[in-house]
Amino acid sequence: MSLHKLAVGVILTLGLMFVPGRSDAAPVTFDLRAPAIELIDEVNSFSLEKDGLIATLTAIPTSFAGNSLLLNQTTSGFGINVDNTTCGSAELSDQLDGGCVGESIQVMFNSDVLLNSLWVSSFGSLDKGLVTMGGPTYTIGGTGFHSLSDTFLSAGTPFAVTYTQGNGFSFDKFVATSVSQFSATSVSVPEPSTLMLFSAGAIGLIVGRRSRLKT
Repeated sequence: MSLHKLAVGVILTLGLMFVPGRSDAAPVTFDLRAPAIELIDEVNSFSLEKDGLIATLTAIPTSFAGNSLLLNQTTSGFGINVDNTTCGSAELSDQLDGGCVGESIQVMFNSDVLLNSLWVSSFGSLDKGLVTMGGPTYTIGGTGFHSLSDTFLSAGTPFAVTYTQGNGFSFDKFVATSVSQFSATSVSVPEPSTLMLFSAGAIGLIVGRRSRLKT
């Protein structure tokens, strides 16, 4: 192998040790029907933390006709309650519905994530929901598990579950995986000073080789 090819190979090998990669952690499940949620609901917004990942939920819109929209859990569901009013028989305090106004639960994370899936219940034949994830969207058309295809969402960018049609439904849980965009792909990474010495030596070999060829 020529010195030129050897030097180039050394530089490329060392450089690849620092190519940014993405390291995935374990999926985290946020269960909105868990007993602990009842202790913090009946507010417009609250945060949940699990395995270092923080999800902040907010009822959207924040108010209707001067009445606050409150995240609310009961024994039969999790959704939004419009405080101090029923808006007729259609308003259900533990579902996402349109009794007073079209309701939505917005979720934001403290780090980049992959959105894995969500679960809903109390979903009737006429009900419809919409998940927005930055740009991508997903239509909810039935009770149970719904894959969100590991859609990437950067920290602080909201995803939302929104009522669009029917009598309403319960938003039960969602799963996300925290991701790191800039972890090293190699477990063996030299010190910066060592990298500089190797690179300088490789460059010197190239320069020396070219000088000899010219004389």
